Amino acid sequence: MKDELKPTVVAFLITSIIAGFIGCLLVLYSFGQQPHSQYNCLKEPTKIIKKRIIINEREPIESLNMIVTAYSADVAQTDETPYKTALMQRPISGWTCAVSQDHIEWLGDRIYIEGIGVREVNDLMNKRFTDRVDVFVGTEEQAWEVGKSRHKVVVIE
Repeated sequence: MKDELKPTVVAFLITSIIAGFIGCLLVLYSFGQQPHSQYNCLKEPTKIIKKRIIINEREPIESLNMIVTAYSADVAQTDETPYKTALMQRPISGWTCAVSQDHIEWLGDRIYIEGIGVREVNDLMNKRFTDRVDVFVGTEEQAWEVGKSRHKVVVIE
């Protein structure tokens, strides 16, 4: 009887090892999707003069004065798929942002929001909003903390 159980135990062990390996790969992949701390702010010296931003004394880039708000993954604040952006990515708190549909050409770009930092545009807001940026945060309470204010916004990539 002991010999009959050996193949079953070996098969179970091999299956467990493979499942554990796949689980580790999935965890590593999800960590690869997280923003690095280098993206939370511009490391280069930055100054904003009137309506232009100057990064490392390069040619000035035009900036827009936009309303900035925040949202979380709640069906009341999003569509019926709160964990999928317009680019079919999972939103990341402190990295993902949505723009109003009049700036749809920014999808996939990175923007710098004065006072907040660099964010990636991979979601769109409802059609009723114009000239707005909505930053993704982890909770509704954090969204309330961000509030609604005007910031200079620049497309950097």
